[in-house]
Amino acid sequence: MTNDIEEGFERVFRERAAARRRALQEKLERQSRAQTFRNAFREHVRTVIGPTLEFLQELLEKNGIAAEIQETGSADEREELEPSIGLRANAEDRRPTPYLADAIVQLTYSCSADKRVVAVSGSCAIKGRGTNRSSSDVSLHELTEEAVQRHFLALMHGQPLR
Repeated sequence: MTNDIEEGFERVFRERAAARRRALQEKLERQSRAQTFRNAFREHVRTVIGPTLEFLQELLEKNGIAAEIQETGSADEREELEPSIGLRANAEDRRPTPYLADAIVQLTYSCSADKRVVAVSGSCAIKGRGTNRSSSDVSLHELTEEAVQRHFLALMHGQPLR
């Protein structure tokens, strides 16, 4: 192999190795940003969302409505699991006529680390009337105690999330 051909191959291999290093660095940066957001979401669940849902659960149960908090991926640091937390309330009471208060209401906050937003989804299944579902994406700082309370109250009234 002549020197110019050998140098040509070496240049191709160097450029290929540099492109792979850049791609790996970009992937690590994306993963790092996503993991940072996951950690921020977990902390927000621990300090704001979780306590607010616990307050709502107690309020509902004091008023005769069964409620439970469902949480996934809260303590798991593995990247492939997106953490989420939600509150499910079952206010159904066996009366023959469907009332709005006889609903199964579910509100869930899910980490969407790649987009760095929180996916909010809710549903209200009213006996005899079907199910209303709504969803939206919000930034983490928008999820205050009041926002969480308003989300659940809207669902209890059969209204979409805002």
